[in-house]
Amino acid sequence: MTDVLDNCPLVANTNQLNTDGTNDGGNLCDDDDDNDGVLDSLEAFPLDPSKCGDSDDDTCDDCSQTASNNFAAGSNVAIRNDGTDTDSDGICNLGDTDDDNDGFSDTDETTCGSTTTVATSKPTDTDSDGLCDNGVDPDDDNDNINDGADNCQFVSNNNQLNTDSTNDGGDACDTDDDNDGVLDTLETFPLDPSKCGDSDGDTCDDCSATASNNFAAGSNVAIQNDGTDTDSDGICNAGDTDDDNDGFSDADETTCGSNTILATNKPTDTDADGLCDNGVDSNDDNDGSPDLSDNCRLVPNTDQLNTDNDALGNVCDDDDDGDNALDTVDNCVLIANADQLDTDADGFGDLCDNCPSVANHNQTNIDNANDGGNACDTDDDNDGVLDVNELASGANCNVNQANECASNVCNTATNPNSCQ
Repeated sequence: MTDVLDNCPLVANTNQLNTDGTNDGGNLCDDDDDNDGVLDSLEAFPLDPSKCGDSDDDTCDDCSQTASNNFAAGSNVAIRNDGTDTDSDGICNLGDTDDDNDGFSDTDETTCGSTTTVATSKPTDTDSDGLCDNGVDPDDDNDNINDGADNCQFVSNNNQLNTDSTNDGGDACDTDDDNDGVLDTLETFPLDPSKCGDSDGDTCDDCSATASNNFAAGSNVAIQNDGTDTDSDGICNAGDTDDDNDGFSDADETTCGSNTILATNKPTDTDADGLCDNGVDSNDDNDGSPDLSDNCRLVPNTDQLNTDNDALGNVCDDDDDGDNALDTVDNCVLIANADQLDTDADGFGDLCDNCPSVANHNQTNIDNANDGGNACDTDDDNDGVLDVNELASGANCNVNQANECASNVCNTATNPNSCQ
């Protein structure tokens, strides 16, 4: 390369590398490759104009105000202006983990939503453990229950008691623990949704229309209707054992999960014996096998047949033989054959096919013998005469005709070999 074109005419550099792109020569003859004003021999990052050292030990590089790709900047050294120091602690913000010195790290403040450079803008820290709420402290109220599972995130309650089981918080932070619509501070029975006082003096509690365990009811106060008689049988629901007169006691309906005051909402009673399933009837399908030992609890099966000896009897098992092929697609429903091998592709697996090598979709086996179905049985009627001989003679003695051959019905002049 001619000297006119060579960016280092006195130093061989075939690649002509010139990091800063200036006219002060290529890297091999340029003593400041990144053009930051600091000789390459005096800095650790000779190719980065944003780094040239930290002479004042404030954790900010003296050239930090220059972009790492700004090679045209020239002398970038700015010791007194190498980075903001909000809290004047001698550490510039770039290297200060707590820019405003408010006791919360910049990272935590960013996570919790407060300002990192304003000391008066502190994030919320409910339990004052130095970890702000809303993303940093996994247990805001320090009750040893992680926030994600804590039903009172900001009120310590390690027992997590939540009488009404609703999503309005545990008792410690719920102002209406029984969810009856009356504040706990205003009633005598804050944990019973069926009791909230008798303001009209009619001997029925204003919330009596609600069951004592119905915490999902919401506002239960019904002063004008606190003596509800759902089934109009003359007995107030509060004292009626079957509020909707549907034939199932309120106690049984509560156990079985149906509505005690809606006659059309009856609990499931599989065997129609008046005892609802799921807790009241000990034999839901009335097949003589108690639910606890019945392998098909809701489907009668007195024989308890269970081909694969799993937990389900055949009548309610979708895979009777336990070969991982559902009965609806299993080519041998009652014989385990995980490989579903069907050599003759007739829809019956080899293990249950009476002619595994000959396709016979109907599985016809006239003689019901164990010598195979008609498709592969050489003597379909099991009369001792081969089908081929019977057919060759023209007689129809190969189908249920054993008696005919024995009485020579088929042994006529036209078919002399029919029974040989």
